[in-house]
Amino acid sequence: MPHLVKQFKYLLCVMVSLWILLNSNEILAQDFPPVAANVMNFPTGSYIIPMDNAHQALNGEPFNLQAYGLLYQLLEAGVPVHWAIASGKQKDAIDFSIMCSRLYPSVTASSLQDFRAGAFIIDANDIGNIPNCAGSTNLLIDNLIINYGNQVAVYQSQQTFDADIRYILTNAPVLAILDDGGFSETGYELLDYVDIPYTLIGYNAFAQNNACYTMIAQPHLSAADVDAAYAGIVTAFINNGGNFFAQCAAVQAFEENANYLTTTGFTYFSQNQMNTNFIYESNDMPVMQFEGPVLGFGVGSTSNFALEAQWMPYAYPCISGNNEDNVQSFLVAAGDYNGATIGGNIFYLGGHNYTPQQTIQSGGGGGGGNSFDSDVIESYNLNRVFLNAAFVPASWATPCAAPNQCICPGQSGNIGCGFDLNIGYAWTPSATLSCSDCPNPTATPTQTTVYTVESGNGCSSVSMTVFVDCPISNTISASGDTICPNNCATIHLATDLMEGIATVMINGTEYPFGPTYEFCPTQTTLYEIIVTDSIGTSFSTEATIDVLEVPTAGITGGTPCMETNVSYTANNMTNPTWMSNATLSCTICDATSVAVLNNFTLVAIDVSVDGCTYTDTLEVVAIPSPAITVNNGSICMGEFITLTANGADNYFWPLQNLVGPQIAANPTASGPIMVIGTNQGLCSDTSYAQVTVLPIQSVVIEEYVNICENDSCAILSTAALADIAWYDIDGNFVSTSHSIQVCPDEETFYVATTTDQGCFLPDTVSVYLVPLPDVSTTNDTIVCPGEIIQLQAYGADTYLWQNSNGSLEVIEDLLQVFYPYELVVAGTDTAGCISYDTLIIETFPQPIAAFNTNPTELFFAAAPIQFINISLDADCYSWSLGDGYHTNTDNLTYSYELPGFYVAELAACNEFGCYDTTLKGILINHEFHYYLPTAFTPNNNDLINNVFQIEGMSISDENFELTIFNRWGEMIYQMHDPHDVWLGNHYKNENYYVPDGVYNWRLKVMDEYSKIKYEDAGHVVILR
Repeated sequence: MPHLVKQFKYLLCVMVSLWILLNSNEILAQDFPPVAANVMNFPTGSYIIPMDNAHQALNGEPFNLQAYGLLYQLLEAGVPVHWAIASGKQKDAIDFSIMCSRLYPSVTASSLQDFRAGAFIIDANDIGNIPNCAGSTNLLIDNLIINYGNQVAVYQSQQTFDADIRYILTNAPVLAILDDGGFSETGYELLDYVDIPYTLIGYNAFAQNNACYTMIAQPHLSAADVDAAYAGIVTAFINNGGNFFAQCAAVQAFEENANYLTTTGFTYFSQNQMNTNFIYESNDMPVMQFEGPVLGFGVGSTSNFALEAQWMPYAYPCISGNNEDNVQSFLVAAGDYNGATIGGNIFYLGGHNYTPQQTIQSGGGGGGGNSFDSDVIESYNLNRVFLNAAFVPASWATPCAAPNQCICPGQSGNIGCGFDLNIGYAWTPSATLSCSDCPNPTATPTQTTVYTVESGNGCSSVSMTVFVDCPISNTISASGDTICPNNCATIHLATDLMEGIATVMINGTEYPFGPTYEFCPTQTTLYEIIVTDSIGTSFSTEATIDVLEVPTAGITGGTPCMETNVSYTANNMTNPTWMSNATLSCTICDATSVAVLNNFTLVAIDVSVDGCTYTDTLEVVAIPSPAITVNNGSICMGEFITLTANGADNYFWPLQNLVGPQIAANPTASGPIMVIGTNQGLCSDTSYAQVTVLPIQSVVIEEYVNICENDSCAILSTAALADIAWYDIDGNFVSTSHSIQVCPDEETFYVATTTDQGCFLPDTVSVYLVPLPDVSTTNDTIVCPGEIIQLQAYGADTYLWQNSNGSLEVIEDLLQVFYPYELVVAGTDTAGCISYDTLIIETFPQPIAAFNTNPTELFFAAAPIQFINISLDADCYSWSLGDGYHTNTDNLTYSYELPGFYVAELAACNEFGCYDTTLKGILINHEFHYYLPTAFTPNNNDLINNVFQIEGMSISDENFELTIFNRWGEMIYQMHDPHDVWLGNHYKNENYYVPDGVYNWRLKVMDEYSKIKYEDAGHVVILR
């Protein structure tokens, strides 16, 4: 019966593999849009390798590139990996969200996480180990992660979830880097760093054997080094399902020779900086799975490239922006060259060495290799473009072998799981096989044998083992193998013995056979389990029950002063529960605050993540808090004030660095003075003495007053005090008013005093006489009406222009004159003293330009138009008719040669040089139309209706484009001249004529005179 169960499981595996293969077009979608969503459901416990910056920023890097190395290790070990990419998503959008926890490199709590940038998923059904009858096991997925250095973030789902799956990856990529153009280190140093193997090959190796690689990269190659033969080898490789990555100069080398992505190639820029306002397109393509920006500058002879004509229908621009020449150029582009089959993809990347220092340092890496000296996500993301392309599947068939299996002597087993993919199969050793060149041979070995199958092209091989031994399963597992003290755990015993079970010994004690055994150890204990079958054969295994140590808890907190809130924390506890006979701020929290009113008891209880409970209790004695009072006061600047505090045992004045209940303070500014009082040296209170420091003030408001020579008096003012006395320069009493008017005829000073209580000193006000400014203007003048003149004045600092007619109209410095003016300018100096001057402006007579046309509108060119001059007060004229024609006659008759809208202008002048202009619009209409035939009969030798061509009027040669497509949307022919014709042939081969049928056309055309652009579409029928 056990053998039948294993055979059934194996048959089920083969059926699932067949289903996946037959539905590969649905699951393994192409790398280019539009891609239909392919939503798959994953069970709880599935693993997620995140590829976004938030989850994979480890080891001090903005993104952990070693995630790609772990992906390679998993695929090489035969672990299927699902690449999740939301179809049609925008840049940096979420691919899926689930409740999950991080397992590696350290464990975190479960929470809702958003995954971006194309995460990789391992189905929970693919996680685990497969035992064989010799007692060994295949490598666990967890061991693969740990053996890779445990340096990659890996999460585990806590729920079932859906994700849009672009690819199910089942084979590790096989990569080659061409080294015939130099700079090959830009590719292999990156692969060394992430521990992905590759092969360096030259042109000859590429020409002779390229079928074994899923992707070949050319980091740099000059266009002069690529000929038609070289380009043909690359084209054959792509058409056969291989992917090709060209970088830097290699983009120009292959695009110019083969036109993989464009109709006429690119314009190429060498080390040309691009701005950071990038446009990100085709964001659901696997090659575009990265988060954040990219560098705007790449070292290399082709740092970016601009489109010359058109993209191919299967080409997709990915990253573009304006470069230093303000030209829209591209940094990344891709295309699906070979059509609907898997693989055959082209990837272009401008520049190379995307690290800030452009160096590689030794050391680091999951399994060895190099580490990048790089610290900006912009450079990491361009490295990720290359790594993403490396994992895009290619049409690369590989053989398949069944899982390891156990048989009894004389039995047979099917060791294959493949299908006839025309790749060829070679099984070794062949002596015990039903066939050695078929996908699924039957093996009948007499002893344990390792079978290997190699593909006919020699590209790959895989092995499996048939163990010749009746399967014996003696596994042991413990539920609750980590327990709290005073608890019990159960050991589960699972056996499958051919001869049955006679005895079960556990640590030397015999037990009756049963599926479970309960033990309650007080410390961690190893249990040795020996199972003996009915013929006396013994089998042994071990199980361990770990007993946790309860951590020592301790409540710590601040001094429990009366009428305060004190915070307490429980050491070695996570989110404890608090209890007390006092009021708590919270009962389930990391730390709680207690309102201290009396002595109290505080208890903390915690349950660890392993379920163990531990408690700590603290008896707290409260200390009375002091209540401090202190006096206030005010002083003049420089005086001392005595401050006295009460209500505590001890006092400290921090600002003065003094102790004691009373101090003499000498503050320099108003404000609070702090005193801290303590009881028992523990509980404290703080109070503040409010001290006002009065400044030493002057009695007068101003130190001096300036009086212009034409003014006779000034006002002197003092502060708002009760008692004021003014004295002159000779000491004579003047007044007791707060403000006095003085009218000296020479410079002098006055003294003000006060008897008010306060911080005031006598002060002096000086009175100075200031001379008036000498203001003058330019000479009087005569100008044409409408002329703008600059008003200028001299002798002062600021000027104000006004009409002298008393209108109070203020005139700007730039004055447009339409009538005579008499202007007055007031000039003011820095002391505020004012002088005046006058300027007279007169005007010449003003001509008036005017004309009529007959007629005012024409519907055809070359018809005469009369221009009739009706200007006034003018004796000279100048005509400009809007099409470049000029004349100086009084009247004229003129004919326009082309239709359009023209603006005619007449300028009239007089003997004084004054002039006037007038404009009038002239409309000359035209006709615009076009026609395309709905059918034509090429190649029938009747010379009638043999071509497809546009007809019409006013069709511009500029911006003309007529494109013909077949029913599948493939471009057949394109014209950029309205005089060109289509003969029914194909643009790729002028001598090939397409078959009869209906063909679609798309038209872009522009009106030659109005410059209005039109777009149209339709179809034409070819009949022969």
